[in-house]
Amino acid sequence: MDEVAFIKEMREDYQLPPYLDDSVIKRAGEECSARLSFIVPGADFDDDKQGRMLLKNATYYLINHRYEDFEQNYADVIHSWQLGARYESK
Repeated sequence: MDEVAFIKEMREDYQLPPYLDDSVIKRAGEECSARLSFIVPGADFDDDKQGRMLLKNATYYLINHRYEDFEQNYADVIHSWQLGARYESK
């Protein structure tokens, strides 16, 4: 995943404050990517638009110290993404 593009996208889409260091966004994105890749092994967050959306939202929740709310609030979307990935891999 292109980290520079991801950080820019996060700043634009979520109006992240300029004082928030890029390294914080990068680290949060990596942590969320690891978690979501556990749910859907081999997830491609560049080409899979639903996966990208989930990664961006998870990162936003993590930056705001509310990650536990992300999985609860997005459970249906995560489940459908997981099922879709399983269907595509067959």
